[in-house]
Amino acid sequence: MKILLADDDRVALLYLQDALRDWGYEVVLAHDGATALAILQGPDAPVLAVIDWMMPGMDGTDICRRLRAGKAAHYTYVLMLTARTETSCIVEAMNAGADDFVSKPFNIEEIQVRIKAGRRILELEHELRHRATHDVLTGLHNRGAIIGILENELARHARDKRPVAVVFGDLDHFKRINDGFGHQAGDEVLRVVARRIDAMLRPYDAVRRYGGEE
Repeated sequence: MKILLADDDRVALLYLQDALRDWGYEVVLAHDGATALAILQGPDAPVLAVIDWMMPGMDGTDICRRLRAGKAAHYTYVLMLTARTETSCIVEAMNAGADDFVSKPFNIEEIQVRIKAGRRILELEHELRHRATHDVLTGLHNRGAIIGILENELARHARDKRPVAVVFGDLDHFKRINDGFGHQAGDEVLRVVARRIDAMLRPYDAVRRYGGEE
């Protein structure tokens, strides 16, 4: 997993960087708030960030507010570090969109435990997102995802005037398989067909299960 580490204290930054790498994480560094936000909003952005509250240019709460205000492709889990321990500060950080809060000077074991907790939450979020958009049987995107993809392609067509092709496929006589060999056999046929079609596509093509054997 890739983690963003943002702190203007270079000693703390290097210490945390070494610890995170020892724990098996890929680390991306930022020395100020603006750089941290650009990384989190950029392509292939880390999904977990450990950021200091007080940084030049933009502080940690500003980063959180801007992250939560935008429409990101994925959720970013934010662990805030700060020397401010007043209850009002914790409330301010959480209201800004931070997910967790660790006081400085921090204990490295506590950082490790809290990062593990954040990772579990992100993995659960990813699983729930996958279930909401994918067909359980075939692993392909489901009907709702098809509509979203088609809408995007039609919008691209309206802008670029590139052609859009839609092929609707249906397995002939599929009922005979279920009736003759049972529904488990029919399910396996659907899985195999889905894998074979998916394997033949170009990178920019998409195949989805619309419903039943369609």
